[in-house]
Amino acid sequence: MSSRRVYVHAHSLQQVCLSDRCAGEEILSALIGVGVKKRLFNRLVQDGQMLLGLPEDRLDAIRRRIVDLDGTNLTRTLRRLHHYPALHGRTRSNTPLEPLFRDGEEVVASCFDDNYYTFATDWPAAERMYADHVPIKDLRRLLTDSPDDPRVADLTLVRGNRLVLTPQDDRIGERLTPVDLRHVARSAQKRVSGLAEGFLEDLDRSLFPDSYLGLIRDNLLDSIGDSARPLWGGRR
Repeated sequence: MSSRRVYVHAHSLQQVCLSDRCAGEEILSALIGVGVKKRLFNRLVQDGQMLLGLPEDRLDAIRRRIVDLDGTNLTRTLRRLHHYPALHGRTRSNTPLEPLFRDGEEVVASCFDDNYYTFATDWPAAERMYADHVPIKDLRRLLTDSPDDPRVADLTLVRGNRLVLTPQDDRIGERLTPVDLRHVARSAQKRVSGLAEGFLEDLDRSLFPDSYLGLIRDNLLDSIGDSARPLWGGRR
C-alpha cells in the first residue's frame, strides 16, 4: 500500500459540491462526519481512558462503532473523486483523469490548513502531514521544479477546477447555487447530528454517566458543521 498525502483546495471541493446536489450532500456529510468522529474519539476513547479510567478492552468496541458511524464514510466518498494531474505544475488539455485515491488506499487522518483539506493514506503519511510546516506556495514550487524532493515526493496537490466526482448510476444531478449549497449543508448537519445523538444515546451508562455525555453532546452539536464550513461559508 502506498504512503501518500493528498492536499485539496477548499475551492476545488466546493466546485464539485456545486456541480451536483448529490455530490454536495455526500461530500458535506462525509466532511462533517470527520469532525464528529474526531470529537467522539477524543472525548470517549482518549478521555474515557485518561479521565474515567476505562480499560482498553471496553473501549475497543466504542472505537469500532465510531469508525463505522453510518453515512459518514470519507474514504468511500473520496474514492469517487478523480482529478486531472498536473505535470511540472501545469495541467495539459489532453491529460487523462486519474483517481484521487487508489484502490486499497484509506483515509486514516485529515486536517485543514491554509484553505486546503489534507488527507493521509497511512500513519507514516499522517505523521508527515501533521509535521508539514512548508508553506503551500513553496510546496507548489517544489512539485513544479523538484517533484522527487522528499518533501513532496509523496504529495498530490489539487487546486483549481481539476476535480470530478463520478456520477452514481450514470446520473448527473442538479447544479447548485451557493445559497442552495448552504441549505444542503444545514440538511447534512441535521442528518449527522441525528446519527451522533443516536450513537450517544445507545452508549452504556455504566461506562459514561449522563452528565458526562450531556457535556459531549452540547459541545458536539455546537460545532458540528466546522469541518465543512470552508465549503459553504456558514457562520457559527
